[in-house]
Amino acid sequence: MLGISGGSMKRMVIYFSSLFLFSILTLFTFQNCSKFKPSLSETNSSLTLNESSLTTSSYFNSQSGLYAYAPSVVSANGELYFFTCHSHHDNQAYYIQDDIYVHTKDGEKMILGNERVLDTRRTDLPWDGYNLCDPSVVQGNFKYNGVPYKYALFYTGAGPYNFSGLNNQIGLAVSNQLDSGWVRYPHPIIPFSTGHGSPQQNKYWGLGQPSAVKIAAGKVLLIFSAGEPDMAGEHRTTVDLSNFTDTQKPLITPYERLNPAGLQSVIGADNYFTDVDIAFNPTSREFYAIRSKHYNQTNNQSAFPIKVDWSGAGLLVDGYLAPRVEILKISEADFWNNGAWTQITDIGKDQTGNFLNHNPGLAKTLDGYLPNPSQISAYFSSACKTDPCSRDDYFYNFSILSKNIPIASTPSPEPQPH
Repeated sequence: MLGISGGSMKRMVIYFSSLFLFSILTLFTFQNCSKFKPSLSETNSSLTLNESSLTTSSYFNSQSGLYAYAPSVVSANGELYFFTCHSHHDNQAYYIQDDIYVHTKDGEKMILGNERVLDTRRTDLPWDGYNLCDPSVVQGNFKYNGVPYKYALFYTGAGPYNFSGLNNQIGLAVSNQLDSGWVRYPHPIIPFSTGHGSPQQNKYWGLGQPSAVKIAAGKVLLIFSAGEPDMAGEHRTTVDLSNFTDTQKPLITPYERLNPAGLQSVIGADNYFTDVDIAFNPTSREFYAIRSKHYNQTNNQSAFPIKVDWSGAGLLVDGYLAPRVEILKISEADFWNNGAWTQITDIGKDQTGNFLNHNPGLAKTLDGYLPNPSQISAYFSSACKTDPCSRDDYFYNFSILSKNIPIASTPSPEPQPH
């Protein structure tokens, strides 16, 4: 979680300094744990902040040291499904390790479900046996080992050989139900480069934070973040899941780096394009994106917006999570031809009351489209009302905030196939 546990955090800054991550990691004490199952009664009411039409629902308010964050929100079957990075060690506070859970929403309340969608307790896949996060779900006509499936889930995985936020790779699972039955493909479909040594030797963040949009019956557009010296920033590829097996990998096109033109940091132009969720608007033929927005970037290193009081006694460390989230759009033609992005708005402390606003996602249909072509529904993690921020607020006590943003919806010509 947050670049410390295994680097699988969906909406985070890709931070390349393993020395910093390791120094923070050593401050944790990891312990064994007992099993915790949140009941459906554990809900928190939403509330309105200021007059900004911003609503919030918080997980684990009464259970310090447990967390759920980085929501991937899917509109399906008349309700919203929230796939989140969730505390792996049930009832064990202050143990940072992620599994992927699914929750639903009942009116203005979150319902914390019992269902682990993907579970690190499965030990026969060592490449992703420590951390699972960054879910992105899409529907299609998929076939794996001869069995048809309706849904695919892309995720970031990290193995037990390194829990300091490095060595991330992108994995895949398939199912015919959203809340259960997920079957994991045994290999990473987007592996980190073999040119940087073995997983145990690799000192780079790797590849992760996938976001998927359906572009054909069995084909998916996948964008992802890269944190390697010869491959940094946000990239795209297409993945053909129409027929693959354990020994026949899905067909994947060469990676292409997304153009960061048009991005703005907190204090100026920005070329640091990572931590992105993307959706398509079929009415206007535009792609919409939401990302963590930082201060100016130099050589892909983050500026630190706040300090974190680690011990409660003045031991301050840099807080590297983003202070704002930014919403962007680009025409379909410009997306495929690496044109420039246009900012719609951004969200930060002036609206949330919190110094840190990060790990964002867009509500999407199972095709990866906007559910309402005239509105964006943005979700993101938010924390830290003070600077310095407490350790608990920085790492565990997140709220998940949402905001609906009206957008213009002008029909455009039909697209050319890709």
